[in-house]
Amino acid sequence: MLFPNNASEIKNFTISELLKATDNFSQANIVGCGGFGLVYKATLANGTKLAVKKLSGDFGMMEREFKAEVEVLSTAQHENLVSLQGYCVHNGFRLLIYSYMENGSLDYWLHEKRDVYSFGVVMLELLSGKRPVEVFKPKMSRELVGWVHHMRSEGKQEQIFDPILRGKGYEQEMVKVLDVACMCVNHNPMKRPTIQEVVDWLKTVGSLRDQNKS
Repeated sequence: MLFPNNASEIKNFTISELLKATDNFSQANIVGCGGFGLVYKATLANGTKLAVKKLSGDFGMMEREFKAEVEVLSTAQHENLVSLQGYCVHNGFRLLIYSYMENGSLDYWLHEKRDVYSFGVVMLELLSGKRPVEVFKPKMSRELVGWVHHMRSEGKQEQIFDPILRGKGYEQEMVKVLDVACMCVNHNPMKRPTIQEVVDWLKTVGSLRDQNKS
């Protein structure tokens, strides 16, 4: 599994460390629940408190979510973003370890709005054929979300789409999915949709596709 250079500064926790720190993922330690899994409060042997996000669901989607979060949060530095401290890969487990915030904003950043952002990144990956962070690209096109916003502001929206998706007769649907993805990655979390709104919008796009086929 390949991560950006910054990810080398993030600790690779063992599953035994996390089992001990969360009391075997006890229900008593659950502090949040998002679209991609539960979040547990963890206490290390030295007393350090962390938050462990245990991803669940379809393995393919879980793997993409895991990679997207590590890639995005290991390169993003912002005072309003909870920091990624580490990760754990063990058999079918995919776990992300964050700083624990006592003031309650942990649930806000790791709950639905954080999941919606990550899902938006996954949609942008699928539409563009690009990775969330491409370290060998020029600075302007290196970070996927920023590049997409830039291309749209320049009126070059059609260039966002992966060439293998173009010319298939689904351009209208692709634009609508892109609109949804961009709402998901809005820089202001308060303006991001809920995951239910995303599902409803995508169902509408699916209905449009079915109508065009008939």
